[in-house]
Amino acid sequence: ANLDVNRYWITDEVRYGWKFVHDEKRLALPHIRGEEPFDSVEAPLAYRAAYEKLNERLTRAKRTAVMISPMLSCEDAYLLATYVMQHDPEAIFAIGPIPFAGEDKTFKDGFKLYAEKAPNARGVRRVLEKLSSGDVLDFDGFTKALTDDSSIDTLVLTGNYPSTWVTPQFVDALGYRRFIALIDTLQTTLSERADVVIPGASWAEKAGTFENANNRLQAFERAITPLDYCKSESQIALDLLGEFSGSSPQSFNAANTRRMMAEEHGLSEFVTDVHVPADGEEVEPDMKLVEF
Repeated sequence: ANLDVNRYWITDEVRYGWKFVHDEKRLALPHIRGEEPFDSVEAPLAYRAAYEKLNERLTRAKRTAVMISPMLSCEDAYLLATYVMQHDPEAIFAIGPIPFAGEDKTFKDGFKLYAEKAPNARGVRRVLEKLSSGDVLDFDGFTKALTDDSSIDTLVLTGNYPSTWVTPQFVDALGYRRFIALIDTLQTTLSERADVVIPGASWAEKAGTFENANNRLQAFERAITPLDYCKSESQIALDLLGEFSGSSPQSFNAANTRRMMAEEHGLSEFVTDVHVPADGEEVEPDMKLVEF
């Protein structure tokens, strides 16, 4: 719980929002369509091959569109968008589908439970609007653009939802002639047809910043090590940037990224207004240890 946000209370849907992290359908290794799956011992080779494939395609793309999921952090959105813009400064930006369930509910103490079930739709939009030279599309607008604009030939899509998010209408809009790069956590119908699939890390396996319904920018730290060979979307973006420029990739650091966001793109609020969690206090266990 966060005493500045929800005091001592955590809703069941948040409390139990970790189960998909260890879902048997988690994507664990990069995959290239038409090629044999990589074995776990080939993880470095798998990432290198996926990165080379994506960079090579983006280099010769006519029109690129990128969809950033509202499940990603602000840092994820920034680094992925920055990476795509290295290839196409006029890339089309969109926000992934924002799930809703039920209605808003306000409790007696004033705590509000929102029907919107995306942790960072506002933060992703804030970042993309700052970087984009055009309008940032919502999911319906993006689906329509894919249907209407045949010049869009290359897509970078992100998921990271706790359940299936790919709709038949979206699949139809994608068509069969576009190159699709997907960064996601769970297997879907889209991961089966994407040209390049790169496994992302869940919220529990990364650090970053979310913007809540009250526009509070809240930083969070990684709780657990990423599953198998998964990486955060921020680290994937930095790896891709390094591969593209021929330099050694940087290791992701959320605080350093926020400073870069402020200094290079005027997103000063990510330095001045981000609420950073206090260092946790070490608690001595009350269990007695007995040696035999």
